[in-house]
Amino acid sequence: MKTSNTVLPWYKHKWLWFLLAGPLVVVAASVVTIYYAVTTKDSLIVDDYYKEGTTINEVIVKDETASKLGITAQLVMGEDKKIRVFLKQTTGEPVYDHLALFFQHAVDQKQDKHFNLYPEGAPGSYVSSPIDLKVGKWYMDITDPKKTWQLSGEIQTNKEFQVNLKAK
Repeated sequence: MKTSNTVLPWYKHKWLWFLLAGPLVVVAASVVTIYYAVTTKDSLIVDDYYKEGTTINEVIVKDETASKLGITAQLVMGEDKKIRVFLKQTTGEPVYDHLALFFQHAVDQKQDKHFNLYPEGAPGSYVSSPIDLKVGKWYMDITDPKKTWQLSGEIQTNKEFQVNLKAK
C-alpha cells in the first residue's frame, strides 16, 4: 500500500485562513476606528475649561438680576412656527427693543440657533420670525439686549410647545 505524503504550501491550508480571519477583521476595524477618532471632532468636549468656569459666574449674576427684577416669561410656539414670548416684570413694564433667544441642542452643537424677538402688540409681548426646530431636547436662554439678565430652561419639542420660565 502506497501513501502519498505531498505537503501543501502554508497558504493553501483552509484551517489557517479560518483561524486568521478573526484577527484580520479586528485589525481592519481598529484601523477604521482610529481613522474616525483622528479625523472627526467631538463637539461635546469643551476646549477651554477655565473660560467655561468663569462664564458660570456671569450666568449666576444674570440670573440673580432677573430674580431681583421679578422677570418671568412664557414661550409659546404655535402652528405658524413663530415663537411668542410674554414677558412679565414685577418692577415695571418690560420695555426692550428686542430680546435674544438662544436654543442649544442637547447633543448636536451644529443645530444651535440664535433668534431675535421683536415687540408685538401689548407691552411685554415679543415674536420671532418663523423657525424650524427639530424634535428633541433643547436648552434655551432669553436675554435682554444689554445682557443684564437671563432666563434659562429646557424643553422637549414637538410641533407646538409652551413653557414657562422664571429666575432660579
